[in-house]
Order: sequence, then structure tokens, then C-alpha cells
Amino acid sequence: MLVDVPPLELAELRRSFAELAAEREALPSATELASLYEALRRTAQREDRSLLEVSSGVGLSFLTSAGRLTREHVIEPYGEDWQPIRLEGFGAYVRRVAAPY
Repeated sequence: MLVDVPPLELAELRRSFAELAAEREALPSATELASLYEALRRTAQREDRSLLEVSSGVGLSFLTSAGRLTREHVIEPYGEDWQPIRLEGFGAYVRRVAAPY
């Protein structure tokens, strides 16, 4: 199920809500989301970039792997993507992951 594409029919909307409810345990907790935000904020500060720039750069990689909004598709990809940003620096990282686009 894609969360970013709103259902156009009532039956689809009900099915989407049912799917989300069935996977509620797999969604990240408030603590996990707060930790992600704090890591993005620290990276932005360290790289002297805006939070929007850093989150957009990390989001490029996320877009290629996110099929469902779960811990597996939100927490893990972001956590994995911070390591290259720390090693390469924000500018080099964005140039590398954005090159195909």
C-alpha cells in the first residue's frame, strides 16, 4: 500500500485504513521518530546545511526503497543513509545519490 497516493473511492479508503491498522505495530514509535529527527538536526548542524536540505538528500535514497510505511522502510533506510553522509559529507553524498536523476 502506498500512503502518499490518496484513495479515490470510499472502498479504497476503507481498505487503506484497514491495512494501516493491521500494520500499526510495525510503524515507528514516537521515540524512534524523535531520534530520527534529532539525528537529522545534528547532521544538518554539522554539515552547515538546513534541515530541509539534509532530509531531502536522505529522502532521495528513501524514495527508491519505500514501498510501505513501516519501521523497515523508514527507520532502517534513514539509519543506513546517515553513515555515508557522515563519511562523505552532505554535498558529496547528494551528488552521488542524485546522479541518476
